[in-house]
Amino acid sequence: MVLLSLHSDVRIVEGERVSWQGLVSKHRRGRNRARASIQRRHPALGRLFLWYAACLMGAMRRFLAMTSLVTAVLAPAPAVAGTEDVARIQAAAERYARSELPRGTTITANGLDTRLQLPRCGTEPQGTRLIGNAASGAATVEVRCLATQGWKLFVPVRTQQRSYMIVARAPIAAGTVIAADQLERVEQAVRGASRGFMTDLSAVVGQVARRHIAAGAILRPQWFQVAHVVDRGQTVTLVARSAGVEIRSRGEALQAAGPSGLVKVRNLSSGRVIEGRAQADGTVLVN
Repeated sequence: MVLLSLHSDVRIVEGERVSWQGLVSKHRRGRNRARASIQRRHPALGRLFLWYAACLMGAMRRFLAMTSLVTAVLAPAPAVAGTEDVARIQAAAERYARSELPRGTTITANGLDTRLQLPRCGTEPQGTRLIGNAASGAATVEVRCLATQGWKLFVPVRTQQRSYMIVARAPIAAGTVIAADQLERVEQAVRGASRGFMTDLSAVVGQVARRHIAAGAILRPQWFQVAHVVDRGQTVTLVARSAGVEIRSRGEALQAAGPSGLVKVRNLSSGRVIEGRAQADGTVLVN
């Protein structure tokens, strides 16, 4: 903040730039001429003028003293010996966040006010707790001074995690069995993928898309399901094994099922409804 003082320049209305000394000198010359003229014509009025001038000068002195006091109060405080360095606090927050988050995460702590004044910690400040969801891009680290007269501070940090994830190389229609050539594995920032994402191609290939997936979209676990090996109404082969003997018959699936899923089947010979477990080759194993 810049305040007027006896050495400050002042720009008057006409644009002329003068100093306070010039203004005071000009005022005194005008005052002396006016006083001499008034004293010659009206002695009593001249004495009144002198009293008014003295009051005016006193008020000006008090105003200048007040501005000097305000300048001293509002001036930026000098660095106090023994004050904690903000950089040390932020470095402690970054170290702790880095130890808690996946390798490769970019961490920046720069949200503290540089005018912050805390007693300098006798030991290195330590991060003690990570608060918030770092995958969203923002979190908070609790930093403590563990010395005798310690303190605690919550330091905001910005994070950016990167990971390899599966994305759609081309649009995938709902109900499509996903093939390997429709996918690719790329490294991206995790921010914006906090709802979950797939990292293993083999876990996605062969699954059925439950919804339309746009090209370039990050595949989320809830977007696909296991492909059916048995569909409802499909004619299937029932397989029963016992004591080394295998018996096969034909049946109609009453529901769809994926690999190893339970499925109800009507035996076409007896009409009985039995339950078996669907196999990857489309047969149904019954006990």
